[in-house]
Amino acid sequence: MYPHPYRFVAFLFFLCCHINIFAANELPLQPAIILVDTIDPQITCPADVIINLPPNTCDTAYQFSIVYTDDQPDVTLVQAQGLQSGDRFPIGVTLNFYVALDAAGNTATCTFNVTVNPVSGPLQC
Repeated sequence: MYPHPYRFVAFLFFLCCHINIFAANELPLQPAIILVDTIDPQITCPADVIINLPPNTCDTAYQFSIVYTDDQPDVTLVQAQGLQSGDRFPIGVTLNFYVALDAAGNTATCTFNVTVNPVSGPLQC
């Protein structure tokens, strides 16, 4: 005598699902934690400056500092344009442009101008 067909289907379903649940519980699953840094670094440039040259000079050295920080280590300062601190700035306007870049690729920028004015009168540079 054969078993009732519905009982046989129910038994197969139970066996199938029981094996799948058992196999799933055996897997060494670890929760994945992904941290994403979305906070930009902070950067501060000096204010624009105007320097009036003394007589018989064509340029002048100028010292400045750029302050930069980030919520994570490994922030890099890159000068994209201009002259470095302590360089001799020529007559005219020099735009200085800086970028702070952190390890996640977040950036912050700042700029400032150094304007060097010649003394009035004839000047040979």
